[in-house]
Amino acid sequence: MLRTLPARASTSLVAASSLLLASLVAAGAAAPAVAASSEVYDSIPSTLDANYPSLGYQATSTSEFGDIVDLGAGDRALTGATVVMSSWACETGGGLSCVTEPGAGFEHDITLNIYAVDDSGALPAVGALLGSTTETQTIPYRPSASEECGDGRWTPDATLASCVNGYAFPISFDLTGLGIYAPDRIAVTVAYDTNTHGADPIGASGPYDSLNVAVIGTPPAIGAEEQDQVLLDSSWAGAYSDGGAGGTASLRVDEDWSGYGGLLLTLTADDSAVPTPTEHVTVRDIDVETSETAETYQSWHEGRNNATRQYRVGSDGLHLGISSASTIIKGTDVGTTATAAKVTQNELRELITGIASVTVESGNPTFQVPVHFGAGSPTGFTTLHVDLTPGVNTFATSQTWRTSRAFGGYSALQEDTLDAFLQAVFAQGGDVWLAGFGVQANTEAVVSSLTWDDTVYTFEQPVVGTCSAVASGPLATDDDANGWDFSETRTAGSNTFVDGGIRVTTVGATSQSKAAGYHAIDIALSEVGAPAMDLTQHSGGAPSIQLGVDLEDDGVQDGYLVREEVYAPGMWWASNGIQTGGFAGLPGVGGGGSSVNGTLDQYLLAYPDARVLSYGYSLGSGLEGDATIHSITVGCAASTFDYTPYAFAPDVERLMGPDRYTAAIAFSQKFDPGVDRVYLTSGEKFPDALSAGPAAGILDAPVLLTSSTALLPAVATELSRLHPHQIVVLGGAATLALSIDDELEALPFSPEVTRIAGADRFAVSRMIASEAFDHADTVYIATGLNFPDALAAGPAAVANHAPVVLVDGFASSLDAATLQLFDDLGVTTVKIAGGPASVSTGIEQQLAEDYTVQRFGGADRFEAAVAINDDAFSAVEEVAFIATGLKFPDALAGGALAAKYGAPLYVTRDTCIPGSVLDSLAGLEIEKVYLLGGPASLSTDVADLERCS
Repeated sequence: MLRTLPARASTSLVAASSLLLASLVAAGAAAPAVAASSEVYDSIPSTLDANYPSLGYQATSTSEFGDIVDLGAGDRALTGATVVMSSWACETGGGLSCVTEPGAGFEHDITLNIYAVDDSGALPAVGALLGSTTETQTIPYRPSASEECGDGRWTPDATLASCVNGYAFPISFDLTGLGIYAPDRIAVTVAYDTNTHGADPIGASGPYDSLNVAVIGTPPAIGAEEQDQVLLDSSWAGAYSDGGAGGTASLRVDEDWSGYGGLLLTLTADDSAVPTPTEHVTVRDIDVETSETAETYQSWHEGRNNATRQYRVGSDGLHLGISSASTIIKGTDVGTTATAAKVTQNELRELITGIASVTVESGNPTFQVPVHFGAGSPTGFTTLHVDLTPGVNTFATSQTWRTSRAFGGYSALQEDTLDAFLQAVFAQGGDVWLAGFGVQANTEAVVSSLTWDDTVYTFEQPVVGTCSAVASGPLATDDDANGWDFSETRTAGSNTFVDGGIRVTTVGATSQSKAAGYHAIDIALSEVGAPAMDLTQHSGGAPSIQLGVDLEDDGVQDGYLVREEVYAPGMWWASNGIQTGGFAGLPGVGGGGSSVNGTLDQYLLAYPDARVLSYGYSLGSGLEGDATIHSITVGCAASTFDYTPYAFAPDVERLMGPDRYTAAIAFSQKFDPGVDRVYLTSGEKFPDALSAGPAAGILDAPVLLTSSTALLPAVATELSRLHPHQIVVLGGAATLALSIDDELEALPFSPEVTRIAGADRFAVSRMIASEAFDHADTVYIATGLNFPDALAAGPAAVANHAPVVLVDGFASSLDAATLQLFDDLGVTTVKIAGGPASVSTGIEQQLAEDYTVQRFGGADRFEAAVAINDDAFSAVEEVAFIATGLKFPDALAGGALAAKYGAPLYVTRDTCIPGSVLDSLAGLEIEKVYLLGGPASLSTDVADLERCS
């Protein structure tokens, strides 16, 4: 019933007149401006009356007054509150003399408190304080007394029936900074100080003594409220319906407010105070520890310490309760000093009902939240848990949960609402520690993800997927390796492109017997599909298929997983360097030099983030075999191999002799008798002949080789055929004996014999160039310490009417004698034959100060020769010469022959021709190729223009 309160000068519970105040409609709806907020409780009428029944704090000796409310559907992160107040104070005077200037008011601090509700007793009570805010509010004075009323009251429309004493108005509070994640049921109170009451009485009269809190008996439009109950804290026993029997000066429920209800209140909320998880963690099988120890507790772990694993992480999620109960928990650092694990009731409520979720694929597991509680140190413990169903499970405080252990009046496995359990846990006194979170199942269930705090945990174990179809991968041919790398092939192994495949061969069974090829890729190990190699075995051992793996996904290839059916069919062994440690569950099946074998899925158990950075094949080392690989399938794509014949098909003629001397004679016999000059050089040393090539080419002179001690009879016979006017002997007595001059002079046609000799090979080179060239705009320089670059440069130099000068390529600069030669010849352009490893960058930089400098190099001597020829010969050429780039004798005399024809000279391997050489030949549309040397120097594969892989 409505109590009759003693008459007070400025406040009483009165019936309010109904009045539409347009200016208060907007104010009544006002709330803190928070984006996306929605109302979760509302008992304020859509239009405010002029005044409402109200409670005066000074008049009733009240410090705090409020209401217990049930929130409606919506978010629980409170953002704002609006409460209707009633002001009875005049700016001046009172009663008939009450005068208020329109808009006048005063400021006063008012506190809004939000509590949890404790429903454990016969009557509800306030629980933990969830948040509190004190804001300075502007309080309007009531309007001046109206003459029409005649008794000191006021009315805005001259209708005496609308005369009222107080003035109803709303005040609003911003709750966004409090971080209140409310349960479904909360207590809201208003507190402020007056002259003699409140938390800190002011001790002086003021307009605040006439400030009331409005009440109304209309049910709320959003949410629910018990009309007969209010919360009151008054030091006056008469303020309570029980006359103070239940106590005074403490905030408690008063049950006899029938028809008046509590606060006129609006609450708004949104989800902005609840953090959206920013971390996404994938939990693999290896990440879940098999037992619970001090070391594993803070990781995901099995909490039951089962003798055999009753869980696994699969591609579809976490399987638990496989054949008996299992509990998978991620723990926290619980202890008396572990402040990070301590939680408030509001924080724990937010974690569970605002953030947490569990996605269940199948079965009926439970969600587990273990907590410790107690004063000083955690002396009590229980696990709160709730049943889950397939789908996405979220949680509410009104939901039914269970406790695993007896505590605070609950027996083990007793059920109640989550809110009741949270109240009971925090009512135990002292701190509460969150011990962890996780899932449990007695029979098999699958959980695919769990969200807690700032992290979404996804349970997913990669497995090797199948291929719905196999796509076309890179095609490698003798014309384009298309990313394949054969550099790990050793000297007793070979890779040869053939029609429809690549033939892989090893000779013998030594450490050098290895043929291998690899192609770069970057895919997860789980994406390799069904690796396969299609091959035709000709003899001996078969090549293995290999995956170059980066086990920790750190960008570094750790080694190879190798499959060789002869050792362990269907299994992969780990190459040296990665075969120890970390391979959980892999059987120790020996083979291939490894003690670790397993399926690819088993490797993924140990290294779930492993990637494949390359794939390929290897035959050997130490294994003799011969096979043709047609394709290799990895990552659902098949790499293939093929041989592409060249469109041009030049004639090939071999120029040779049983030895280097007779080979040189064979080259010489392409010259007609009656030449003016012949150069004679040692067949045992290459430097002098290298410089002679361009000079011989300019003068249309052949080059012959002889023994260092005597003139060979066959050479004497060829000289007689040529019948030269002059024979130039190259090198000093250490290169060719002086007696050879006498033998030459004694020939029947009495030739003129001269010798060019110097202090070293570089001096001889300069002398040859100076003797053969009066002027040269261009000069080639090449190292005199090796022969391939200078050899290829000879015919190219003739095409440019230039000498080849040998230099010390390791020196940082050229000597004065060489620079003087350039000056004497009038050189303006210097062409360097070979890369920086042959002629130093220091020499190049020195020359660039005074000459136009061009360098022709490549990855090796073969590419350097191609670069030299591509520069010198740009038109269609009829013939070209090929010599081995691994030995010098055949090419020494052949260089002069190439120069005679004005043709390029290439160097090659002795078993095949590099692709760059073949491409250059095709570009020049060569009609005929001369091979300089026999099969011992240039094999039959070279004669067939076989491309090197």
